[in-house]
Amino acid sequence: MPIVFGPGRHLPSTSIFLYFLDPDGNSTEYSFGMELFEETGARSARDLEHKAEVMDIWGSRPDPRFGKGSPVVRRNA
Repeated sequence: MPIVFGPGRHLPSTSIFLYFLDPDGNSTEYSFGMELFEETGARSARDLEHKAEVMDIWGSRPDPRFGKGSPVVRRNA
């Protein structure tokens, strides 16, 4: 399966990620190590800038196929 982004680390959750294309061409994310939010006493929400460093603090750049998805196929019922 083609890797289209990563490995990298998301700033908001600090999770490590890897995006790949599934057999239909959809971007699928595998990640681990996300920030844990307790039911009570969780930190406040953050307002993050819209820039590449927020998506991946390790500096990888997505392949042009990342996030494009596959065409919708209509089937007659």
